Amino acid sequence: MIVRIDCNGAFQQNLMHVYYLNGANVVITMAGHNSLGQVLQLREKSLVVPRSGPSAEQQMRARLFGERGHANVIYPWELSPKKMAGN
Repeated sequence: MIVRIDCNGAFQQNLMHVYYLNGANVVITMAGHNSLGQVLQLREKSLVVPRSGPSAEQQMRARLFGERGHANVIYPWELSPKKMAGN
């Protein structure tokens, strides 16, 4: 799902078009193959929140992207508004 938030705080959901990613200041995504592939292609700043299960696949992929500097990663058990804001 893509959510677009404008400067007034209004948002639209389910915008499944790469056009919105091109104009993004930051992309917040899970760690699926397609999502991370688009992040790499667009070279946008990204915040990755991998799924906690049922397998460790997304957590491994997120960790590798984070280690290589392609994304900032927050694991589900670390989620908080303060952490999402970068504090």
